[in-house]
Amino acid sequence: AHCWELLRIHPLPWLSQRGYDELLWSCDVNFVRGEDSLVRAIWAGAPFVWQIYPQDDDAHHIKLDAFLSRAFPEDSAARVRGLAYFAVKRRIFGAAPWGADEAVGTVTGGMRHGAAIASPPPGAECLVAQVSDRRGPIGVALATGSGDGPTSFGAAAAEAAQSAPPRLLLDLALRTMTPRALVAAARRVVDIKGYGLRDRRFTWPHARALLGHRIRRALRDAVATGASSGTWPPPTAAETDEIVSSGAALRPSDVRARDAWDSFFGAADPWAYESEYEVEKYAHALSLLPDQPRARVLELACAEGHFTQRLAPRVGALVAADISQEALARARARTANADVRFACVDLFADPLPSGPFDVIFCAEVLYYAPDRAALAAFAARVAEALAPGGRVILTHANLVNDDPHEPGFDWGHDIGSKTIGAVFAETPGLALAHEIATPLYRVQAFVRGAAATPIRTQAPLTAQLSPRVARDVMWDGAALPRTRAFSTRAACATPILMYHRVTDAPHAGLARYAVSPETFEAQVRLLRRHGFWTPTLTQWGAAISACQPLPGRPVIFSFDDGYVDFAEAAWPILQRHGFGASLFVVTDKVGGVADWDGVATPLHDWPDLARLRAEGVEIGAHGASHTRLTRAPIRLAHAEGRRSRATLRERLGVDATVFCYPHGGGDAAVRAAIRASGYALGLCASSGISDLSNDPLALPRIEVDASMSLETFGRRLGVDDAARSP
Repeated sequence: AHCWELLRIHPLPWLSQRGYDELLWSCDVNFVRGEDSLVRAIWAGAPFVWQIYPQDDDAHHIKLDAFLSRAFPEDSAARVRGLAYFAVKRRIFGAAPWGADEAVGTVTGGMRHGAAIASPPPGAECLVAQVSDRRGPIGVALATGSGDGPTSFGAAAAEAAQSAPPRLLLDLALRTMTPRALVAAARRVVDIKGYGLRDRRFTWPHARALLGHRIRRALRDAVATGASSGTWPPPTAAETDEIVSSGAALRPSDVRARDAWDSFFGAADPWAYESEYEVEKYAHALSLLPDQPRARVLELACAEGHFTQRLAPRVGALVAADISQEALARARARTANADVRFACVDLFADPLPSGPFDVIFCAEVLYYAPDRAALAAFAARVAEALAPGGRVILTHANLVNDDPHEPGFDWGHDIGSKTIGAVFAETPGLALAHEIATPLYRVQAFVRGAAATPIRTQAPLTAQLSPRVARDVMWDGAALPRTRAFSTRAACATPILMYHRVTDAPHAGLARYAVSPETFEAQVRLLRRHGFWTPTLTQWGAAISACQPLPGRPVIFSFDDGYVDFAEAAWPILQRHGFGASLFVVTDKVGGVADWDGVATPLHDWPDLARLRAEGVEIGAHGASHTRLTRAPIRLAHAEGRRSRATLRERLGVDATVFCYPHGGGDAAVRAAIRASGYALGLCASSGISDLSNDPLALPRIEVDASMSLETFGRRLGVDDAARSP
């Protein structure tokens, strides 16, 4: 019900005319703008509160209670009535007398000394208490009777400390902390070791957010410790998962060490040598093989012998070399019936096998050259190992560090096919004879001696890329490669994007909650071009807890409700571009339809969710029934949190720690109930970029709707060339 209308119908005689007019104005402004709770208008500090003068407190209590009952008549609004009552009491009438408890609905409130408050009285849903020091109130504490045991006043004081102004926190901290504790807290505040100061990654906005968060956290810890006499310990830092760039998984940590490569080849087929993509490259390389049945051939970096097996029947004498004995053992087994000699060779340190050779194949290895000079020296040795008229055939991928203006892989190497081709073209005695260029790699044949005009062929890429390969492709080039962002940037803030559906066919009236697949892919490609990556929400929560920036440019894709088009449209796009996602499901509705919007939109079933989780999707809770928790009793919010968490554990084996509030709302009471249900993080619909200073149970998000242009999308995430991006 709109309070503006109720005030006209039920005037309050104890208001002055000016106070009455200002009350009408305040309610009109707040509620017409979409606010749906009286307590929000009261706590907003509306000017009418200074114009209301009580005369008889008991009579005012009756009138105010009756007014709120008419304003919020629903049975489920008992908590809202109670919270609104105590908010109005505090603003208008001042604090209740010490020791006097009053009950409105299922909320109990009053003023007591901290030692006298243990838990909500029997039958009460929660306890609302003003936390005061010698000079007056510093905040309002809310403790739930969740059935998990008594709630100490220390926990209630901690709740109040979360919202107390920094000035009051500082005042309390100075009076409760020992000098030694103050010195230790100051050291923690200014410690920036490991935050990228020397590399100039620690910018002023990062410093401001980091120091502000640390100061507030230190003060809250001090206040809570003093108020609760040790019953509310400060939060501990969660253990974070190791964060590495995707390209690091494609090579050992030390590319120059034989034992590192042996360890890398400890698992068979680390690069999926028989995939469509690799087989297509083999075919292009073999097409440049000269028609010499008895040709003497050297294959460098033969790995496990997949190409060797194809090459051996087409040549005469074949020598295959690699740095790893583990790889060579598998190559010998694969080519046991062929006439092949094997050699263990480090290309940049060992001499090449004795030649001369008619053909030398070298594929997917020269990225590991220490620098351009080492690559030039290797090219000169290859030229010497060729017989007159012989050719070297190179197959290497395009890398965005090598050429950021063209499609390529983001593997972290600085040397790619462009530089490799240029260095061999500059090598005395070598000339380019033939080049096959695809969107992602080049196959080049250089001959020893003079050559005619080179043949240049543009070939389409017809092979289907596996998700592991596709995740490292930057189709639009790179404004900032992800691997470079990891080594040059640190982030104290992480945008959390909020999506609902990715579909071309949204329901009428719900189109704003849907983004087309084409629009979604354009957004994803834009973020990939600018070096973004996706931590999990659990990782971001651990970063907030430890007050530790994440590397690179993080962004989180969150999807509410669990619609089937997530797996059909959104997830394949994210996989292709190397991003993860967090999917929040309504556990009682899994496998059914989303009936809360008035339409029957299908939702994922449990087998779908199990498959998505196995593929890397983070599954979180969106409540059990999609109830608007801010309008429900606290016990229902607590039950929704516990039931959805238990269901996810039973059906998927997920120990969910992230809760996404249905309809985006989660006030202080709901957050307390969700925290008591076992969750560490909560996502709401408040607009903004999450940073290290956020309350973990109230992380803001950026809603992405159908009307948002790509330019606006990029600007919200700090990308300034979105309008020019492909």
